[in-house]
Amino acid sequence: DLSRSLTPYEVTVEAIDGDWRSEVRLSGIEVRPLDPAAPLVRATCAALSAEGDLVAAALSGDPGALSLVQVTAPSVEVDVTRGEDEPGAEARSPVLPPLPPFRVVEGQVRVITGGDVIDLSDLSIERGSVAGPVTLEGAATANAWSAEVRSRVDLTPEAILFEGDLVRGTAQD
Repeated sequence: DLSRSLTPYEVTVEAIDGDWRSEVRLSGIEVRPLDPAAPLVRATCAALSAEGDLVAAALSGDPGALSLVQVTAPSVEVDVTRGEDEPGAEARSPVLPPLPPFRVVEGQVRVITGGDVIDLSDLSIERGSVAGPVTLEGAATANAWSAEVRSRVDLTPEAILFEGDLVRGTAQD
């Protein structure tokens, strides 16, 4: 299995279609870690499509060669308590690689922490250009609170700038 030899994940794809030069679409994607202690529990996606100059993007690694990457109905489950006690598990600052213009629709994320389970649903995330802002809408719930948000995030090399609106929120005592 090629995915096992190249990554620490088992990746399955039900179907692939497109012309491979200007568009490609993968459907029925599932990713599972090979290491049962990995924080990623499972990730699935109904469809992932890419449009643009796929050959140039593959050869140069330039995300600007892609005009749009769309992810439909992704579902991700992460357990941040996994691997906490392993050597080298100290917190690291994530490095965000250059990203092409993208759109995520109908997303769901579940984050399991030491004291809570946070469910993000109805996620819509979009970035219209390689250097543009990221807009996000969705709902979040946990054991003692829930919220619906609309926000905009500008990712620059110097800073992450966030502005947003809490559309609705509730908290339990």
